[in-house]
Amino acid sequence: MKRNSLIFGAVALCFSLSQMEASTGAELISLVKELEAKVAQLEERVSVLESGNEDATAATKSNAPVMTAEEWEEKVQAEVKKITRQVEADWTVASKWELIEVKMAEEEVLEILGKPTRRKFSVRKDTDERFIYEGDLTGEGALVEGEIRIYKGKVTRIDTPEFPANWK
Repeated sequence: MKRNSLIFGAVALCFSLSQMEASTGAELISLVKELEAKVAQLEERVSVLESGNEDATAATKSNAPVMTAEEWEEKVQAEVKKITRQVEADWTVASKWELIEVKMAEEEVLEILGKPTRRKFSVRKDTDERFIYEGDLTGEGALVEGEIRIYKGKVTRIDTPEFPANWK
């Protein structure tokens, strides 16, 4: 498949070259020979890559900068801090959600549950803003989400998160 693509590309390139004005036929012949040589090189590279040669595999790796051990450690520590903040946030305590009531002021919600993970403005007539509290509390990829809807500065709806079994 790759060889067919390469050959098609070479033919297309030759066709486009033939459309160009060349001052002599010798220049055109020279260009075709260069293209044939390039196609041969590319076919050789493809066959080496398809054979699974380790040297070829190493040659095709990205030239992206490699992360040092210190940079990797810093990134891991930052992620651990982020997850720790998420798990230790006030909203992750089930009993705190029981304190939230309809018609409560949004400031009180923020005082009890803390800053939401996300805030979204709504186009609904009965909702100005949504406070969304979410996170992967167990580290297993299961997202826990709760939502408070606010209208004119007051709570209108409470969707309590479904916390994992045996959660705090």
